[in-house]
Amino acid sequence: MSQTIRLRFPLFLALALGSAMLATAGDFWISIQSPSTLKDAAAKNAVVLVRAQGCHNPADATVVGTAEGVVNGVHRSIPLKLEPVSQPATFAVAPQWPSEGVWILKFDGLYRGLDRGALVRVKPGKFEKESAELFHRKITTEDLAAALKL
Repeated sequence: MSQTIRLRFPLFLALALGSAMLATAGDFWISIQSPSTLKDAAAKNAVVLVRAQGCHNPADATVVGTAEGVVNGVHRSIPLKLEPVSQPATFAVAPQWPSEGVWILKFDGLYRGLDRGALVRVKPGKFEKESAELFHRKITTEDLAAALKL
């Protein structure tokens, strides 16, 4: 191999890898917001807003939610209806769980093979923003148990 080829190969490799990284760049995450940040009819009765964010087109992300709770020592899981609002890729979540017990809202998002999640504790009529945990991965059973203190 000539000296010129040996010197140019690392440069070519670096350029090829850099181009590939730029072509697939673009992260995706889930954020939790207060419904008071949005003047929208669907957000009027919401406890929390959940939003898919990131590069490319986060409106194409799939976001699902469940209310995970413990009532009288028994674990309960209730699928949530996420109501789209006027802000793209944003959903309002109205109370759909009983007022008794301890409740965590669990949100799972999937976009272009990227799993993301969020957990947020709720009390009757409001959410605890400081309790929100955002995950750059799928939420595990252990994450949920720790949040519920099971």
